[in-house]
Amino acid sequence: MRKLIPSGGLRGMLLPPTYGQHVTHRTEFTILSVEIWATGLVVNIQLASADGPEPRLILQDHFGTEYSFRDSATLESRNLQAFTPSVPRAPGA
Repeated sequence: MRKLIPSGGLRGMLLPPTYGQHVTHRTEFTILSVEIWATGLVVNIQLASADGPEPRLILQDHFGTEYSFRDSATLESRNLQAFTPSVPRAPGA
């Protein structure tokens, strides 16, 4: 699990005001927090059940930076997903 956490220091943590409850055709989950690390993001997820499939998240920040999925770990009904920033597209591309 240690390899899942990005290198560098923890810069901050975002807590969704309503704890980000989501229901999709595949699974039901709640986003508990988003950790902001020096080299990426870690999304802390509570799954509806321990045997449910993990969600496939797509992340983009308010600047338009897209984040690439790097790795995940699941322990019972808890899931952590790590993301790293993608290289921005060239202007006009």
